[in-house]
Amino acid sequence: MISGVDTGSVTEDKNTGRNNLLEVSGKLNIKDSDAGESAFRTSTRRSRYGNLRIIRSGRWNYKASNSQRAIQSLAAGARLTDRISISSLDGTTHTVTITINGSNDTPVISGANTGNVTEDVDPDRDNLLEVSGKLSINDRDSGESAFKPTTRNGSYGALTINRSGTWRYQANNQQTAIQALKSGSSVTDTIQISSADGTTHAVRITIRGADDASTIGGTATGS
Repeated sequence: MISGVDTGSVTEDKNTGRNNLLEVSGKLNIKDSDAGESAFRTSTRRSRYGNLRIIRSGRWNYKASNSQRAIQSLAAGARLTDRISISSLDGTTHTVTITINGSNDTPVISGANTGNVTEDVDPDRDNLLEVSGKLSINDRDSGESAFKPTTRNGSYGALTINRSGTWRYQANNQQTAIQALKSGSSVTDTIQISSADGTTHAVRITIRGADDASTIGGTATGS
C-alpha cells in the first residue's frame, strides 16, 4: 500500500534553483506485509520534461530545465503534465504527477514606433495628414507573437494597427491645434497599442508646423 504525496507543481520562471531548474519535492509512504519489502527502489527516472529521483524511504525530488522550449512557450494559465512511474522493492509501480504551470513572458517589440507628418502636406488631398509604419514582436509564449487589432485615438488623430503590426496614423489637417502651428514648432501625439498578451507599447507621432500665408486687409491705396 502506497500513500503520501504523489503530486507536485512548478511554475515557469518562478523560484528557479541553481542551473535554472524548476524543482519540487515530496514523500511517499509504503506498507508491505512481505518482510523487507516496505521500501522503494532508489532510482532516477527520466520523464518527458524532467526527471525524478526517489530513494528507499520514499523521498523524491523532481527537476526540470526552465529553459526548455516547451516550458517557455507556455502562456499564463496554460500547463503541462509530467507523469513519472516509480517502483517499490517488489516491483509495484506508482505514478507521481507533476504539473508545470505557465507564466507570461514579456514580448520583445521592435520596429518603427515613431513617425511624423507636416501641417498642410497632404499629397492625396483628403484633408488627412497620414503616416504608416510596421512593428515586429517576438513572444516566447505560444500564439502571442501578435498585436491586438484596434484603432486608438490620440490627442490629434487616430492610429489603426493590425495583428501583424502594420499601423497607420491619420489626423485631420484642419484642426485648430494643427493650423495654429508655425514653422519650426511641433506637437507630439502618443498612442498606446497592445500585444496579444496585453503588453503595451507607445507609438509617437510628431506633427510639424508650417508657415501659413497671412491674410492682409484694410486700405491698400491712397492718393
